[in-house]
Amino acid sequence: MRLRVIDPEGAYWRRGIEAAGRRLRKTGNTVLRVPYTVVTPEDWGGVGGYPLGQ
Repeated sequence: MRLRVIDPEGAYWRRGIEAAGRRLRKTGNTVLRVPYTVVTPEDWGGVGGYPLGQ
């Protein structure tokens, strides 16, 4: 029997870090302050639609 370990929680956090970094680069800020309702744009590819404010 073979088992594959899938780490969806880790992947979710990595996606969030990537989205946060992209937002910082795009805005030019050094501090990430976003309203609770902010969701990354869909055209951001792999991090599109990420609930960054939550």
